[in-house]
Amino acid sequence: FYAHSSPETHSSTPYDSWWNAAEGSEPLPIPCFKNARYEPYVVLPNLGTTPIYSEAFTGYGKNKIEFVTHLRFSGFKFYTVPGAFVVHMPHAESTAKRAWKAGPQ
Repeated sequence: FYAHSSPETHSSTPYDSWWNAAEGSEPLPIPCFKNARYEPYVVLPNLGTTPIYSEAFTGYGKNKIEFVTHLRFSGFKFYTVPGAFVVHMPHAESTAKRAWKAGPQ
């Protein structure tokens, strides 16, 4: 998802290692984020100590980056799981995203 058109948001994922790892092998650590705009999809434990996603964000843009940054500074570690993936379903561009891309009027 956007790995080719937006490498700064996904280049920290070790794609070659992930795709070539045997299913069921150990998770592969992501020890360093190459860019502050990295936007991995995450699976988190449902615990009282897990930071919550801020509902203060409205519209489009930067909310996931802020949440991932919050997780990093809270001490969460990031991994890829061999044999596991998520699917992003294409959808029409939202009004909020169009407004965000257009910038201030």
